[in-house]
This record gives sequence, C-alpha cells and structure tokens, in this order.
Amino acid sequence: MSEPITTPLVPAPPANGPPPADADARLSRIEAALAVLAAQQAAGPPPEGYSRPGSPPPLPGPNPLTQIGAAVELAQFTGQLPGGGAKARRAWLKWPVIRELILVFRLYFDKRYSPTRAAQLGVPAILALLVLNWAFFYFAFTLPIVAQVLERLVIMAAAVFVYRILAAEVVRYAAVLEYLTKTGRG
Repeated sequence: MSEPITTPLVPAPPANGPPPADADARLSRIEAALAVLAAQQAAGPPPEGYSRPGSPPPLPGPNPLTQIGAAVELAQFTGQLPGGGAKARRAWLKWPVIRELILVFRLYFDKRYSPTRAAQLGVPAILALLVLNWAFFYFAFTLPIVAQVLERLVIMAAAVFVYRILAAEVVRYAAVLEYLTKTGRG
C-alpha cells in the first residue's frame, strides 16, 4: 500500500457561501492521489522481492504468510487446530479421523518423506496376515464358534498393531512437514 495522503485541515465553507479559493487545488490533489491508487490496485501485487514506491520493504527470509498458511493446513490435517463451540465438539470423530486418513495416504506418496521400516514392511505384512487369517479360519479351522472367536481376536490384534504403527508414523510425518514449513521447503 502507499503512504496516506496528508492534507492540511481547512474549515468547511459556509453552507450558502462561495467555496474557498484553494478548493480547486485540493480537488486536483485528491484526484491525482486517487488516480495513483487506482493504477496501483489495477496493477496487482508487485513481484516477489519488489515493492512499490512508498511501501515498506519486504521482510527478509521466507514469507511468513506462506508459513502461517502451511501451519494452519497442517493443524487442520492433524486435528490440532483449536476451536470451540458445540458444533466443533460434535464433529470430533469424523473430521480428525478423515484428516489422519488423508495424512496417512499423503505420507506414503510424498517424495520428500521416507516412512520407517515398520510402516514400509509391517503394514503390508499385517494386511497379508489378515488375508491368511481369513483363509486359515475359512478352510482349515472350521469349528463353528471357536473359529469365529479366534478369527476376530486375530483381526483385533492386527488392527491394534496397524493403528500403533500408523499413529506413530503420522506424528513423525507431521513433525517433518512442520520442519519443512519452518525452513521454507514445504
């Protein structure tokens, strides 16, 4: 933005009297200032690293607005964005879970991030175990009630392991995203 236009305060002319002598000069200055502001507004923002005459120089380092935007996006994805109200409390389950699922999907396909070995090998191994679990209890172990109970116990144990691995991985990925945001590489 440009510096504010400063003009000396002149008392208003009387309601029925003639305008003051410098009214034309003041009107010309106001029109010129409005023309400059309209031209600056039509030109759009200046290129990165440049500023318009009369505006403060840009801050050194990465753009803080970009960092704030990335931090807010990260907080929204991890469900750590503070908020209040009954509506926010009602949605406690659906949005953070969806955000974490999106973050899990992103961590596997982000080229800047390398998942741990547990996430690389453990999760697919547990998913393969679930398929083998179904095949074993469907074809080999056919006791009516015992097979179903044991199958559900194995599924629950596998789900806990997958959850623990992915929860730790999401925390690690969020920390990496925060670091990349702070250093301006995010």
